[in-house]
Amino acid sequence: MGRWAGLEREIAGEATALVVARQVHGTKLLEHGSGLSGWVKMGEGDGHITSERELALAVQIADCVPVFMAHPSGTIALLHSGWKGTAAGFVTRAVAAFSILGKPPAEVRVHLGPAVCGRCYEVSAEVREQLTGQPANRPGQVDLRSLLAEQASAAGVKQISMSPWCTRHDNDRFFSHRAGDAGRQVAVMMRRL
Repeated sequence: MGRWAGLEREIAGEATALVVARQVHGTKLLEHGSGLSGWVKMGEGDGHITSERELALAVQIADCVPVFMAHPSGTIALLHSGWKGTAAGFVTRAVAAFSILGKPPAEVRVHLGPAVCGRCYEVSAEVREQLTGQPANRPGQVDLRSLLAEQASAAGVKQISMSPWCTRHDNDRFFSHRAGDAGRQVAVMMRRL
């Protein structure tokens, strides 16, 4: 709790609110309007979208992928996408949410932040099949960021970037569930202009 309070203090001069949700490895995208202040704890949700200035969106990450999305108009979204969210097309749903707000997918920018890399992320045959859509009869490695990039591209996103950092390989810098850490990173995004 001390780290959360420290984050709230850190952004206090730049943000009117810090918005978090109870993450459940799903695809619920919470839309936030004006009138929020302080540390706002929402119910279940694994992503946030807003067009409001000075609203800080936050998700917790260990090995899952923080997905940062932005449109030049100022609309932003931040997602927590693990294997379940990736298999369920969370990024595709978020791109559709931008479209509903009148922001064409070709103008949305996506950055896939630090997460476990494909060499370190081994999953069961069942999970691998759900993620890749290919028959699998044994466990194997899966690169969630690459799958998310493919999904974003298929949804019409033209500008996609990816962090080179692996939470497992770079465990001296990041918390990693796969490395046995109980801690989590917090990904934060806010519109300033």
